[in-house]
Amino acid sequence: MTGKEPITSDSLSKDNSTENQKLTTTTSSNGMEKINATVLKTSIEGIPLLTQDNYTHWRRRVINLLDLIDMKISVTTDDGILSDADNKLIKSILVSKLESSVQANVINATNENNAKLIWTSITQFFASDESSNKARVFRSFLSTPFTPNDIAGFITTMKTFKTRLIEVGWSLPADSIGHLVMDKFPASLDNIANVITHTGKEITLDTVVDHLRLHAHNLESRAIGNGTKSDPITLFTDSSRRCKRNAHNTLSSHSESNCWMLHPELQPAKKDSANKTEATNTKT
Repeated sequence: MTGKEPITSDSLSKDNSTENQKLTTTTSSNGMEKINATVLKTSIEGIPLLTQDNYTHWRRRVINLLDLIDMKISVTTDDGILSDADNKLIKSILVSKLESSVQANVINATNENNAKLIWTSITQFFASDESSNKARVFRSFLSTPFTPNDIAGFITTMKTFKTRLIEVGWSLPADSIGHLVMDKFPASLDNIANVITHTGKEITLDTVVDHLRLHAHNLESRAIGNGTKSDPITLFTDSSRRCKRNAHNTLSSHSESNCWMLHPELQPAKKDSANKTEATNTKT
């Protein structure tokens, strides 16, 4: 007796099955690692540089990444614990996603090597309800100008500011932000402001945004000819409510279907100037 089990067809089959199982497991694992690496790379690249104006958007992207790699609790809670390797990874990601001016405000000698402290510092700087931070966010909101050539971007910025104001502890009446946003309109948008004011609805940010989106849509769909691409704000914002050639002014008193600028064939025929000329010649 050698103590070794005899080699049989069953044992060979069992060995082959075990090897196949190991190979399958390894292959699946490698495939999963490749998928995770791709998703991780996409998530990191999707995080913008943190500036003074995009904290809410930036935070959502970072939280999404932390959740993906199962480190959300470890980083964002006081009781969370990070290994040295995880700390280096998160610290590297956070610092690489800070604009230089922001980095100067949130990174210091005390926290520069600690991912959790860096996260806390960022949160306190942007979302603290301390009076100084509330004032900073509010001043930033007030100083942000209207961008006539990027109405969609302006809308996004205003909605982001609304979220930030709430985050830092501002509790404003529903119509306050709407009025403050309307105050940013240039004189050329007085007609739009008047329409919003006389809608009979509460002038919330959503109300203002709805009218701005409609205005932007009109600019986009009717933008033909001079004064529409280089200076689109002038298309429908004249002090008069006149339409322009090939463009119906939604503030005019007539409907689009009856607009002479869109349907010149509807315009009443003018008197024949030739008859006037002939009559004049006859008198002379």
